[in-house]
Amino acid sequence: MASIRPPAWSSSKARAPLGVPPAGAAGAGSTLQLRKKKAELDMGRQAAASGKHDEAMEHFTAAIDKFPLELEAYVGRGSSAAALSDHERAVYDFSMAIHLLPTVGHCLMRAASLSALWQFDTVPGALADCEQAVQLAEETDEDACLTAALTARAGVHEQKVRWEAAALDLSRALLIFGTEDPAAETAMRGDGAEGEAAPVPARSKGKRAEDDDWTRPRRAREEGGRDAGSAGSGRAAGGGERGAGTKARPSAERQALHADARARRGVCLHKLGRVDEGAVELRRALRLWPTATRYRLPLAAALLEQGDAAGASKELEIGLAATPDDPPMLRLYGRILQQAGDGEQGLSSLQRSAELEPSVHGAVHALAEGWEVVGDRRAALESYDEACAIALRDATQAV
Repeated sequence: MASIRPPAWSSSKARAPLGVPPAGAAGAGSTLQLRKKKAELDMGRQAAASGKHDEAMEHFTAAIDKFPLELEAYVGRGSSAAALSDHERAVYDFSMAIHLLPTVGHCLMRAASLSALWQFDTVPGALADCEQAVQLAEETDEDACLTAALTARAGVHEQKVRWEAAALDLSRALLIFGTEDPAAETAMRGDGAEGEAAPVPARSKGKRAEDDDWTRPRRAREEGGRDAGSAGSGRAAGGGERGAGTKARPSAERQALHADARARRGVCLHKLGRVDEGAVELRRALRLWPTATRYRLPLAAALLEQGDAAGASKELEIGLAATPDDPPMLRLYGRILQQAGDGEQGLSSLQRSAELEPSVHGAVHALAEGWEVVGDRRAALESYDEACAIALRDATQAV
C-alpha cells in the first residue's frame, strides 16, 4: 500500500542528544576532505536514485570512513541496504542515524527493516521504534509525521494479528486526514471498549480534510489561511471551518494515504467480526481512490460474508478487468461462480490462479476443491496431494 516519502516524516523540532554534533557538523576536516565527502555523498545519492544501490553503498561507506558521524551517509547507506533487502545492515545504519538525530523518519525506517526481519523475532523492536516515532510526532504540530507514525505502528500490529490495536491507530490517523461525515467520525471514535469512545489526542480533534499542504506545521497553516479572529474561534475550538475561502483539493499523495488507511481499517474491522462496518470503510476507500483495485478483494470478501454474492462478484469483475492475473481475486471469483452453479467457468478461474501461483498452498487447495465441484475426483486427489506437499514444505521451512 501507499507510503509517505521520508522527507515528510522528518521533524525540524527533533533534537540530537547532548554531546552529539548536529547533521552537517560531522567532525572537523580540511577543505579538501570536506569536498571529498560532499563528492561521495553526491555520487551516492545519484547512484541510489538510479537504482544502483551497491554502488551507492560504496560511496556512502567512503564518506563514513572519512567522517564517522555523517548522518546523511548512514541514512543513505541504510536506505540502499534496505532496497537490497540487506535489512541487518540497514538496522545498524538507521540505529546510528537515530543516535545522531532521533526523528520520526529515522525511527520508522529502522522499524520497517526490523519488521522485514520478522523471522528473527525483531517485531517487538519495530513496535518500540514506532512508539518512539509516535511520541516524537506528538511533540510537533506536523500532521504528516503523526499519520506516518500511526499507520506504521498499525502495520506492526497487523503483522502481529492485533486487529483492535491496529484499528485504533488507523482511526487516529483518519481523524487527522479528515472524515466524510460526522457519523463516520463518531464511528471511528468507537474503536475502544464497548460503549466507550477510543482515546483521541486533542491535537487531532476537529482536523478537516480540506488542508492541502499538510506537511506544513499546523499552526503555520491556520495562521496563514485566516485572520486572527477566525483562527481563534475555529480550529482551536475543534470546529474549524474556513472563513470565506473555498475548500482546497487534497493532494494526490494525501488522497492515496487517506484511502489506504481507511481500507486497512476496514480489513481490521472485518477481522474483528464487524463486517458491516468494514464494508462501509472499504467503500469509502474506493470513493477516495477508485483505481485502487486491491481494495476490491477485501470488499468482495466482506460482501460475500454479508450474503451479497452478486455484489461480491461485481467487485471482483471490476478488479479483474484492471488486473486480470490477480491470483487471490481469481480464487474468490472462481469459488463464487461455482457456488452460483457455473462450475466450469469457476474451475477455469481457479486453474488460472494455480498456474500463477503453483507453489502457494491456498491456490492449489482451492483448485482441488474446484475439481471436486465438477466431479473430477482423480484431478481433485492429485491437487490435494500437491497441496499437502506444499504445506509440508512450508512447515519445514518455518522450523
